[in-house]
Amino acid sequence: MMAIAIGVMNVATYAATLLSARLLGPKAYGGFAAVTGLLLVVGVVMLGLGRALGETMAVTFVIGNAHRISSSVLLPGTTISASIANEFNEASGLHLSALMALALVLFLITFVILALARLLIGARSAA
Repeated sequence: MMAIAIGVMNVATYAATLLSARLLGPKAYGGFAAVTGLLLVVGVVMLGLGRALGETMAVTFVIGNAHRISSSVLLPGTTISASIANEFNEASGLHLSALMALALVLFLITFVILALARLLIGARSAA
């Protein structure tokens, strides 16, 4: 919850900085404000990546981090993102290529789900 509050504060600060830069015009202060705004955007992105990694690790701990296919949903297992996060540091060669392929599969799954959601929203708004 704290991460969300910090993210909201960062976005609000970024918006205020951009407004200040707009009001000051293209002078030295405006350039300073623009650079500060860019740094805040980088901070927000890093906060989002940290949150995503934290959620990945939390899911990994909850589901058991077992590399086997189980007959039950209640038995320990693993996720694609957990496999990438846990094994990327030690990977090399073919193992690294396999992890990159897993990342591509995860990206494609996410892309298809978001595209279907967009189509569903578009169909609903057209009706």
